[in-house]
Amino acid sequence: MNEELIATEEELHRNYRALQDREQELLESRENFQVVLENSIVAIYKRNYLTDTYDYVSPSITAINGYSPEETMTFSQERVTSAVHPDDQPLLTRTVEEIISRGGREWQP
Repeated sequence: MNEELIATEEELHRNYRALQDREQELLESRENFQVVLENSIVAIYKRNYLTDTYDYVSPSITAINGYSPEETMTFSQERVTSAVHPDDQPLLTRTVEEIISRGGREWQP
C-alpha cells in the first residue's frame, strides 16, 4: 500500500512538472505570436459579421488606415466597405453576405 502511494505521488509530480512545462511553452508561444502581430506589415483582424463588430484588430492597422486598433474596432461594415476601392466593393459585399448567410462562419475561397 505504501509503495502504491509513493508511486502515485511520483506520477503526480511528473504530471505536474509536465503541465508546468506545457504552460511555459504556451506562454512563450503566445508572446511570440504577439510580437509577430505587433510587427507585421499587414493588418490582421477578426470580425464578427453577425454583430457587425471586430473581436480583434492588429496594431499594424494604424500604418494602413491611420486609425488605432481601438478606433478601427468601432467601424461598421458599411464604413469599411466605403473605404475599399470602388472596383472591389461588390466582391467585398458579396463575400460578407455569403459569410452572414452561413451563420458567420469564416469565408472559404
